[in-house]
Amino acid sequence: MLAALDPAAKSTSVELIDRAGVSDEAVECLESQANARKNVEALLKAGLVEDAIRLIAQALPKNYAIAWACSCLKRVLDPESPGDEGERDALRIVETWLADATEKNRQAALEFAETGGFATAGCWVAAAAGWSGGSLAPKGYTEIPPPDAVTGHAVHGALQLAAARRGAGMQALLREFIDEALKAFGSSPKRSGKEAS
Repeated sequence: MLAALDPAAKSTSVELIDRAGVSDEAVECLESQANARKNVEALLKAGLVEDAIRLIAQALPKNYAIAWACSCLKRVLDPESPGDEGERDALRIVETWLADATEKNRQAALEFAETGGFATAGCWVAAAAGWSGGSLAPKGYTEIPPPDAVTGHAVHGALQLAAARRGAGMQALLREFIDEALKAFGSSPKRSGKEAS
């Protein structure tokens, strides 16, 4: 279990709430002094699945958030479909970065996202890796480190686009993505009421 999603963590989520960019409705049900896991559970209880994803994407260490996005994207791809080849290419590039987080591999991920026009879930996963460190400036210019929150925002975008492939089942799939994160990085809470629908 990661401290980021540990129900017993002593840390508060004040900074995460600010970085996550949650909805006004979410802000009303969050407690700044509660840990991230308790706030994720509050969002789920209120039926605010997308806000819960935003918070998880900011709470997890960047490489874990990116690995989570890769896993979720793999779930919606058809391994035989030629139409998904670009998404599979993105996953290969990002997984190379996850295995060996060099500047060269980070740049390759960012270039993939830029070349793809940030048009697909794969592009956004690649952007998440590309924005995880290094500089946003072209080579030869003063380094501009990416803002800390952009990796989480890119992960959120990737998960949104991945779930949109399901159409009417998008919200249920987003909830499955959350369950996957909670299972992988912390113990899953019991589902009940509005959050289970």
